[in-house]
Amino acid sequence: MAGHNTPPDAIITGEGVELELPAATALSRIVSGLLDYGLIFGVWLFLGWATAPLLQDLNYAELTTLMVGSLAVFFWVIPALITGTMNGSSPGKALTKTRVVTMDGGTVSMQQAFIRATVGIVEIWLTLGLLAIAASFVSKRGQRFGDMAAGTYVVRWPKKVHWEPDVSMPPELASWANLAQSRALPTGLSLNIAEFLKSRDRLSPQAREAQSRALATASERFVSPPPPWGTHPELFLEAVTIIRYTVERQRYARVNERRFRLGERIGGMPYGLAEGASREHYR
Repeated sequence: MAGHNTPPDAIITGEGVELELPAATALSRIVSGLLDYGLIFGVWLFLGWATAPLLQDLNYAELTTLMVGSLAVFFWVIPALITGTMNGSSPGKALTKTRVVTMDGGTVSMQQAFIRATVGIVEIWLTLGLLAIAASFVSKRGQRFGDMAAGTYVVRWPKKVHWEPDVSMPPELASWANLAQSRALPTGLSLNIAEFLKSRDRLSPQAREAQSRALATASERFVSPPPPWGTHPELFLEAVTIIRYTVERQRYARVNERRFRLGERIGGMPYGLAEGASREHYR
């Protein structure tokens, strides 16, 4: 549980869990921003140049409407859609190993993505990024004003967010686990649990007890029914980890099986009939 030694830029969830997702540096944010917005601006210029001959017959009002519409699409809608559909990532952020997350380490929503993009019109496009850079240097977590409004920040994203758990299902919770239903945990919480389970032997007994209880409290609302009364928090965390790992393994297995079957069906069709068969299937 968070205490008086919590770093000033630590992220504390509503359950009092300190998440270990360090904020991205200002330099990495600048680099990712230059890559992302430079790419968008370049595509916008290229499309404008390529379609210029087709726009010569338009009058001033039509050209103005088209210009305003294209500006809104490229510099507001597209940045928001990229952030929302890529779960806080983007081409620039993928290269700089960063990502936008909520203040508790969760995945950003589409609404938050549009809030960031809306404020970004002023602090990024109208001021050439100077306002966003200044805010990033001043704020503790490197937030620009769009992040402050949306309740998000940019983190250094770990190279590996999926791991093979070095734990097993506690025998006393096996019957409960067979009946338990679990929703996906926020990424920050999952990473924090994984780090705790890997390093708990190096913690002092007091810190180990406090952190396990805080993490168990944060995780309990994602599992139904709750564990049996009196369950030790570490045993509960081990059980939740195995449950989530099993669910994800089964999900990936189903996806791969569907892909394999689809590949077999397509591969077994005579050349040129796949498209016709697909059309007939959905007719």
